[in-house]
Amino acid sequence: MKFKYLTILSLIIVLVGSVIGNSNSGNPYKYLRTDYYKSENCTGDIYSVEYDISGQCSLGTLYNCFDNGEGFNATFFDKGCSGSKNTYTFSTHSCNNGLVATCVEEMDTIPTNTMVSVTTSGECEDNPDWKNHITVLNYVNVDECLPNNANTYISYSCNSTEPVFYIYDNEDCSGGWTGYVYVDPKPCSSENPLFTYCQ
Repeated sequence: MKFKYLTILSLIIVLVGSVIGNSNSGNPYKYLRTDYYKSENCTGDIYSVEYDISGQCSLGTLYNCFDNGEGFNATFFDKGCSGSKNTYTFSTHSCNNGLVATCVEEMDTIPTNTMVSVTTSGECEDNPDWKNHITVLNYVNVDECLPNNANTYISYSCNSTEPVFYIYDNEDCSGGWTGYVYVDPKPCSSENPLFTYCQ
């Protein structure tokens, strides 16, 4: 899903690593949560939240929260979850250009009026047990005008037959859109366990 890839890219580019300590096995934190704020100083409204499972590689990235929750390691692989890798250490609870990462034991309830993007360890939404296999979950507010790359703006929408986001040239997303992208380019399968739904 589009905002998942933007998330990984943002963490690589935006977060400035500072060595805090080493991660240990048996820590109580199941997920790394990243809050996306509309302002770069992390004040005001949050427009998107992402949960990445700690200790299990997904989409080429492995996060490991520290036992005390005060930092995490991020390992980026060049071929799926294998091959050469680079590991960085980041702090939690600090603002980094509109992002704040924290280590959490469980996910909060997903709010309404959001578009939810899910990656699992192999299950799709037709399996009633898919929630026990989540490796990445990201939700973003719908019908809000959000900044995008290259001086464009996007608005996620659940009003069409499939989850979609529209691209605009103006910062209030007024007037006609200049393009649109369906969030799920191909159906979910055991080989491609990604899907999106509207909450």
